[in-house]
Amino acid sequence: MSLFVDGKKRHFKALRFFLPLLLLCGVLYTGFWFWFAARIEQGARDFVFDLQKRPDIGVAVRGLGVSGFPGIPIVTFSGTIHDSATAVHIPVLRMQGVFLPGSVLDAEIPQGYAIHSTRSFAFQNLLLAQIVRIRVVIPAHLPADFSENSMRTWRDESNAVALEDITILRDDGLAIMGAGGIGLDEDLQPDVRLRLAILRPDLLVRDLVDGKILNGTQENIARGVVAALTENDGSLHTDFAIRNGGMYLGPIRVGAAPRLVWVPESSPGTRNPPVRPQ
Repeated sequence: MSLFVDGKKRHFKALRFFLPLLLLCGVLYTGFWFWFAARIEQGARDFVFDLQKRPDIGVAVRGLGVSGFPGIPIVTFSGTIHDSATAVHIPVLRMQGVFLPGSVLDAEIPQGYAIHSTRSFAFQNLLLAQIVRIRVVIPAHLPADFSENSMRTWRDESNAVALEDITILRDDGLAIMGAGGIGLDEDLQPDVRLRLAILRPDLLVRDLVDGKILNGTQENIARGVVAALTENDGSLHTDFAIRNGGMYLGPIRVGAAPRLVWVPESSPGTRNPPVRPQ
């Protein structure tokens, strides 16, 4: 009996020691999490504010915040991004990660998005995806700012963004999944190389035909190639690239890539706004 009582006393003593320690750790973690989340949210708001200052780009924010306690922070954005001719409406964009160099960032647009534009998009059907998921590795070395000199230094040091996964899903059955890298060429323009697996590639050919990218003999050749290369599971493996100002799906040029114009070197103590597409 005395041994049982002594054992209970030892357990209570241990509990009295560890319980305050656990409570202290919990309080410290909670404080750190919300401090870190506030830093992430402020960084997101600063980025949006920089975009809103530009005369050629507008951002209307319906919602912006950070959640996910006690796990990995999740940044949620909803709103509209537009220029003079095109508006992209995003019901929900979720980005989950610690937002530190070398870490993984998962982004998802689970409800799709809508594009309204006076421009003619040859590839518009593909752009109107219902679900988009992206997983990227934030580069270990980030540019000092978005000035031309900083971006050239970043590029000359052979830096790039590793895209571990991209998934694009449409309600009609078209699915595109891939991985690769995103960098800059010598002119500081996009240099993108992705390896893709495409389900229902016949729908992709249809989009290329509807967009007048393929016609006549090209259409017949493309349909024949797709039929010959599609595997038993219905998937087609090919490359996607952005190079020399063009976007290429395999050997087919599917459109022009937006040209990036980097801002000049900023004066000391000022922040550079992000690059703008032309």
